[in-house]
Amino acid sequence: KDAYKRSFKMKNIFTIMHFAGDVDYNIYKFIEKNKDQTSGNMKEVLKNSSNNLVQSLFPPEESTKLKAISSLASQFRSQLNNLMSTLEDTNPYYIKCIKPNHKKSPDDFDPPLVLDQLKNTRIVESLEIVQKGYPYRMTYADFAGRYKVINPNYKGNNAKKACELILGKLNYDTSRFKQGHTFIHYRSDDNKFLEAQRNVNIDRLITKVQNYRRMVNAKRLLKELKKFKVIFNAALADGSLPVI
Repeated sequence: KDAYKRSFKMKNIFTIMHFAGDVDYNIYKFIEKNKDQTSGNMKEVLKNSSNNLVQSLFPPEESTKLKAISSLASQFRSQLNNLMSTLEDTNPYYIKCIKPNHKKSPDDFDPPLVLDQLKNTRIVESLEIVQKGYPYRMTYADFAGRYKVINPNYKGNNAKKACELILGKLNYDTSRFKQGHTFIHYRSDDNKFLEAQRNVNIDRLITKVQNYRRMVNAKRLLKELKKFKVIFNAALADGSLPVI
């Protein structure tokens, strides 16, 4: 009783006095919001219980009255998918912090210090890229390593050159990829296309490896059969082959 307060002004509101403070709760659709449905498998187990009391709690339901009620987990999954769809349609914003002075004092701007930070962090280059909305970025070495399977013919050590050859192999508008001094930048749709192409080429490579393996096994078997044929013919010629 001491932890509960009833609101006399608003009928749908009650208050629980938590240790951190009072929290108001609205009873409107309170059960719907907080009720999780029992899974079908669990219901079947309880229906078939040897305990009569437990069995009586879950009477048989007519198939026509069965409803597909989503659980809290499925609702959360749906809401999460909606959130991800919304995020896909948004443009990201980045914040880079610049230290105005070493003394941590207000209204004290040290131009050489700020200029040095702007140069070292490539702020101008980053701003140009961010303004155009390129949320994905990878170093040339990482990009070449991940997507090398798209164009594996390049054997050199120049990562930037390898990236250019990979992009050139794609039947795609490569102007969508922005190449900076250190990073290559691209959008979400471009990332999906790259990953799809990578998966296609990996599948092709796996098929080639499997075919090669089968060919090696077939050649090994053929070699063994030829060896056996020689032994068999020799045994047949000198009469040492036993009669079965």
